[in-house]
Amino acid sequence: MIHGDIHFEVVRKQFRSMRPGKEIDAAVITTYSLALNNEPIPRFQSDVHILPPSALSSMMETYRENYIDLHTRKWIYVLDKEKKTFFVVDSKRKDAPSSDRTRINKFAGNMIDQLLVYAGYHSLLTKGTRSKPPQISWFPRYQQIHEQPNAYDCGTFVMKWMEVLDPTKLDAHSRYPIEDWSTEDLQGFRNDIIWQIILSSQNLHIQKAIQGAIETTIHKPSAALRSPYVQVNTDELKNLP
Repeated sequence: MIHGDIHFEVVRKQFRSMRPGKEIDAAVITTYSLALNNEPIPRFQSDVHILPPSALSSMMETYRENYIDLHTRKWIYVLDKEKKTFFVVDSKRKDAPSSDRTRINKFAGNMIDQLLVYAGYHSLLTKGTRSKPPQISWFPRYQQIHEQPNAYDCGTFVMKWMEVLDPTKLDAHSRYPIEDWSTEDLQGFRNDIIWQIILSSQNLHIQKAIQGAIETTIHKPSAALRSPYVQVNTDELKNLP
């Protein structure tokens, strides 16, 4: 139901994953990233571009890369192309927990670098030789953030961090300056995020989506959603059944 660079439809099954205590469907995270990228807000038009998680997943499948960590399945990679700095933002880990995860971090860095080149920017990889392949010219750093208070809100953290993270404040030597989020806060974020998706200006089927949300017992949104960046159609809010 979000029409952005990629047409995407949110179905009832994906809405249900936003209920309390559920692990969020990755399709919801991809849809939210498309909604943010297409909002007419300066932050997402010039300073920040979010690569949907499905894009990296597709690349991993293409190159037969696979990684599943039962303790943390969703995290964020942040690349500051001006400072040539690559960060990992993970609400369950403060460093790479295994050699496999380190390998995936390196793979992600290479893929993101290739996308930069496709977009017309210079590669951030060192030059390779016959005996030594090109390497990432920066080492992925883990940003210190507060740990999530439960085992199922990884996706909520990812979506909220996509929305509020300021790359200029990233620092591997100190904790990111933001207050802790409780389980109650995170459930509030879930409810607001699903309505931000439904009421996005990119949604071609708002009324159908509203009905689907109501049928899956998603709470109605507050009069003012808690996102400082996402704009919603207030007329649609007033007309909610």
